[in-house]
Amino acid sequence: MMIVSLPFTPTGDGNVTVSLRHFANAKQDTHLEIHRMGFFLKDDYLIQEEAHALFNDSEFKELVGKDTAEIQKNIDAIRSKITASDNPYAEDVKEYVNGLLNKAQTLLDQAKSIETSIKDTYENFDEKVLKEDVTQDTIDELKNRIEEVSSPGLKEKLTNDLKEVERVYDLQELKPVLKEELEKKANDAIKEIEDLKNVPESEKQEKIEEIQKELESGKKAIDEAKTREDATDAKDTSSGNIDKIMSDVSLVDRKNESKSDLDQKAEDAKKEIDALPNLTEDEKQKAKDEIDQQTENGKDAIDQSTTPKDVEDAKNTTDTAVKETVDQSALQDAKNKAKKDLEAKADETKKAIDALPGISQEAKDRAKGEIENALNKGLESVESGESVDVINQAVTDTKTEMDAIKDAIIKENDDSINALINDKKASLNAEAEKAKETIDKLENVSQTEKDDAKKAIDKAVTEASNQLDQATTPSDIDSIYNQGKGNIDKVVIKTELADAKIDAINALQKKSEAVRESINSMESLTDDEKNAANNEINQTLEQSIQRINQTQDVHVLPENLQIGMDELDALLVKYEQINSDNFNNVKENLKTELDQKAEDAKKEIDALPNLTEDEKQKAKDEIDQQTKDGKDAIDQSTTPKDVEDAKNTTDTAVKETVDQSALQDAKNKAKKDLEAKADETKKAIDALPGISQEAKDKAKGEIDDALNKGIENIASGKTVEDVNKAVSETQTEMDAIKDALTKENFESIEKLKDDKKASLNAEAEKAKEAIDQLENLSQSDKEKAKKVIDKTVNDAASKLDKATTPSDIDSIYNQGKDDIGKVVVKAELYDAKIKAIADLNAKAEEVRKQIADKPALTDQQRKEANDEINQTLANATKRIEDTTVITDVPENLKTGIDELDAIEKNYEAKNTSNLDKKKEDSKSELDQKAEDAKKKIDSLPNLTDDEKQKAKDDIDQKNQESKDAIDQSNDPKEIDNVIDTTDKGINDIVEDNKLLDTKNKAKDDLDKNAEDAKKEIDALPNLTEDEKQKAKDEIDQQTKDGKDAIDQSTTPKDVEDAKNTTDTAVKETVDQSALQDAKNKAKKDLEAKADETKKAIDALPGISQEAKDKAKAVIDSILNKGYESIDSSHYLYEIERYVQNSIKDMHKVLESLNKKDGDLGPLGVNDSHTPTIGALIAIFGLTFTLFDRKKYFLEK
Repeated sequence: MMIVSLPFTPTGDGNVTVSLRHFANAKQDTHLEIHRMGFFLKDDYLIQEEAHALFNDSEFKELVGKDTAEIQKNIDAIRSKITASDNPYAEDVKEYVNGLLNKAQTLLDQAKSIETSIKDTYENFDEKVLKEDVTQDTIDELKNRIEEVSSPGLKEKLTNDLKEVERVYDLQELKPVLKEELEKKANDAIKEIEDLKNVPESEKQEKIEEIQKELESGKKAIDEAKTREDATDAKDTSSGNIDKIMSDVSLVDRKNESKSDLDQKAEDAKKEIDALPNLTEDEKQKAKDEIDQQTENGKDAIDQSTTPKDVEDAKNTTDTAVKETVDQSALQDAKNKAKKDLEAKADETKKAIDALPGISQEAKDRAKGEIENALNKGLESVESGESVDVINQAVTDTKTEMDAIKDAIIKENDDSINALINDKKASLNAEAEKAKETIDKLENVSQTEKDDAKKAIDKAVTEASNQLDQATTPSDIDSIYNQGKGNIDKVVIKTELADAKIDAINALQKKSEAVRESINSMESLTDDEKNAANNEINQTLEQSIQRINQTQDVHVLPENLQIGMDELDALLVKYEQINSDNFNNVKENLKTELDQKAEDAKKEIDALPNLTEDEKQKAKDEIDQQTKDGKDAIDQSTTPKDVEDAKNTTDTAVKETVDQSALQDAKNKAKKDLEAKADETKKAIDALPGISQEAKDKAKGEIDDALNKGIENIASGKTVEDVNKAVSETQTEMDAIKDALTKENFESIEKLKDDKKASLNAEAEKAKEAIDQLENLSQSDKEKAKKVIDKTVNDAASKLDKATTPSDIDSIYNQGKDDIGKVVVKAELYDAKIKAIADLNAKAEEVRKQIADKPALTDQQRKEANDEINQTLANATKRIEDTTVITDVPENLKTGIDELDAIEKNYEAKNTSNLDKKKEDSKSELDQKAEDAKKKIDSLPNLTDDEKQKAKDDIDQKNQESKDAIDQSNDPKEIDNVIDTTDKGINDIVEDNKLLDTKNKAKDDLDKNAEDAKKEIDALPNLTEDEKQKAKDEIDQQTKDGKDAIDQSTTPKDVEDAKNTTDTAVKETVDQSALQDAKNKAKKDLEAKADETKKAIDALPGISQEAKDKAKAVIDSILNKGYESIDSSHYLYEIERYVQNSIKDMHKVLESLNKKDGDLGPLGVNDSHTPTIGALIAIFGLTFTLFDRKKYFLEK
């Protein structure tokens, strides 16, 4: 909008010339606005122009410019001109200009006030440090005030200044969050280090100190940051350094744990070695030395490792080597036992042979020699055996052979059979009695179970005796005896197993009750945690008992019992840790609470307006010491009750310090008030007219006496009430002294009334100003309060007019002053309540948002949290609304905020618990899927061990990466995404290896087919070596091409196609070779037939040589034609046909030659020649039956 001034200039002819001055603006329509019309002198016109120039609009609501100082300078310059003593301006012009200046000043003061408020937000303007009490509400209020500024330039300037405040505020709000996050990361890392079981305490402490140093460095860098980016980078850098420290110390822990595990496994392995009953001491020592060396090598490799995977690989390699040593020792143990058993069997059998009656010594010696041979052969088989099963089979076969030798010689004498039967019966009875004694000694099975077992033994003996009576050979007798003895042993083993199971279950139940009792006695566990522990104990006990009941081998029972015991011990350890963590958390929470209460208490001390700085510092030092003592007592506490007692003792001590400080504050104020009252009263006495100086001095002396007495009473006061009472009584006494003196002079009474009225008016104005400064009251409420103040002043003034004594006047004045103060106090209380309730609502929304941002909470938990927030907010709001003392408002507000914070902390714990459970469940799920995938890999029959291991390593790597990602995640959705990604990744690995398995199988099949094909080629008897080599080279090339095609395949179908193509090509090569073989054979056979025919021609009598030569030339022609036909053949049947035709043609030549000279007799071809030719034809024809591919070619 343009400003236009219209100066009027008379022309002398009765007309007026209007001078227009305006600011053209191409972007706006320029229109005429008339501010003031009239005839002015030049000075009057110019001064108005200057005033108009202050504004940007015709309504005088927008100032020109951005700089408040410059604008103020312009206003002051104009004002100085119109107020100068010798100014030339007309009065109406000055009045008009002054009005414009006042408008400009009002608009400028509004902006300057906001500008000052913006500067007041800074603790240190140059360093850009905001005051602690600056909040978002402060900024929002300034924004609202700026919005009310109508001058664009000033509004822009103020908006920019406020943006800088917002930037600083945002950064100052961010820094504590970043430092808190960094501190949490550091504390989590420190706790993780403290929980490491395999790192020396000194090394733990060193790493903890490194983390603490990094934490302080990071926090310092955050504090020094000038931008959000700098602060975030500082936090991220420190977080990364803490991660590096954790990675280093975790690797040390992993190494130490792995080495300890290797040592333990080495000891277990050596115990296994020592437990092998058939190894010599030298063999045992050698094996144990190998284990020690393997373990030492493994530990060295672990020490050299730089990654957790290197550590795991070194450990696994060592475990494999140690297991191999144990397995080889077990094999040697089996060999030693086998040798002993065979030698014992040989001795036993030879003794049995020697004891046989009715057998010659020569026959016995021969049989024993055979036994010795069987022994030597068996020992050789044992020595060469590569597995326990092979060794056992060798022992069984050798014993059977020895029994057969004995049976063969013993069969000659029935007396020896009967003697052997009786001997075995006696042995069985002895074994039965021994077994019954064993059963009777068992402590846990019932007598009924023992009796049943003994009956089963008797039955086994009876059945074996009956079978022995039917036996006819020593081997049958031994077999029946061994079976009977075995049945007895089975009864004993079964009963011993049942006895051991009862004992094991009793031990498990006793152990579970001990663990249950220990956990129930843990004071820091919650009821839910104890219930969870009880359920876990029941489940573990049930599973352990089931494991015991399912055990079929008594030797395995201790191991299964130990598993159950270990699982129960693990539960005890787990809940001891939870108990310890809970106890430590309680300690930390209570110490934090003590710190917070100490800070609140010190703020209360600082808020006491009448304490000296020394008194405040002394009180705060006492609170710090009391808090430190309390925290030390908490740290030293060993039970929850000790902790609670220490906390309560500290709370009491701190409260006592605050109460004593409040008392001292009241005393200090009381002394000041009394001294002020004494001075005020003495001045009032001095001002009384018509009173002698002597009387005044006497009255002032009495005032001093009353003051001293009052100060003594204040000093001896034990409570604030005592102090207030002393003040009130002393002030009353002083008023009485003054009243007694002033009653003599009426004039002093009237003057006193006027003074008090003036004082009341001053108090009223002061009170109204205080009310106007209240930020949360509405304007309507402020006006109501001020009206009550005015009424109070009027009521008091009316009462003062009727007062007759100074004491009445003072009483009325004091009552009026108190009533004014009560209005202010009530308004301040109402203002504080509004602010507190707004803060509560803001806090509730903040907590609501925090809970909404917790990703691991269930919908039900979110609903419960929202309900709790609503209920807590309602209760806290009512508590504030019911508050009657303003000093109680902050405390009630803090109570509500603390309750809301407690809700947030509670649901943060639930969120963490849900998230931790989600993580553990997800990692277990990943582990199970990884194991399933590795089983699939192991089931692929055509992968090499290295390929399987690589695939399983890839799966483990993928699984570990995913588990690490889960550990780092704080969002269930992210965890689900990790699981989905891992599933796909692992499935891809499995599918890739299935394809690789298919490829390996296909390539193996191609290699086998190639070898089979080349064997077929080599088996073709009529191919030359070059032809065979050429065919085999083709097969090798075809196979190589096929394998290359398989390697390039991306689907099983591609693999199958490549394999089929190769199989077809190889088969074609073999078929072509078979065809060539048949051609070679046919040509050899045809050539032989031609030679035979020509010999037959030569043998014909009565035929001229010329005729014979001519006939043989025809034979050669037939032969060559046959060669050509054979070479051009594509199928076996063609070759056969061409050969047959050639033979027929040759035979025809022979017959034709024979016919020319009559029958065969005269030609010299007798009957003896005919079979020869026929035989040749028959033999030649039979050669074609040798080709097993004839059918294929015929079909083709």
